[in-house]
Amino acid sequence: MKAILEFNLPEESQEHYAAVNGDAYRDVIWAMNEWLRQQIKYHGGAELAEARAHLAVLMADAGLED
Repeated sequence: MKAILEFNLPEESQEHYAAVNGDAYRDVIWAMNEWLRQQIKYHGGAELAEARAHLAVLMADAGLED
């Protein structure tokens, strides 16, 4: 199976950039979630727990796995 994405450049350059760098965005979000988890586990902090819960909601709303 193949998937081909087409973009009208330069008009759709932002969309193209997001599609090409999707893995990097995912990695950054995963790293931030992991950092929040570690901060909560080892340092406590209700504010960080709330931030992590909000991140989980945003990810779920976007159809991304936690």
